[in-house]
Amino acid sequence: MRSVEELLDPDGTGWNFLMRASKAATNEHRFLDTSDGKSGPALIQTGVTTASPMGAVVYETGGHGEQKAVPILELFRLQMAHREQLSRDG
Repeated sequence: MRSVEELLDPDGTGWNFLMRASKAATNEHRFLDTSDGKSGPALIQTGVTTASPMGAVVYETGGHGEQKAVPILELFRLQMAHREQLSRDG
């Protein structure tokens, strides 16, 4: 199991991608803030780095966002779009 430090992307790639996609979205949505200290444990539990949109949502929302604010299929679509963008960018 990787540590939080190993799972954090210092460039904030996944979250930056989500913020751009959020601004372009036509559906109503919101990301829930985390203030309960669950960000690190939630990220460790998933094992997904914050370089990906899914990892970024888990970390930035303490694990709440993918269940309550962002429909899972939409998050999956964003994850795939992010991978395609990374492939194009080299």
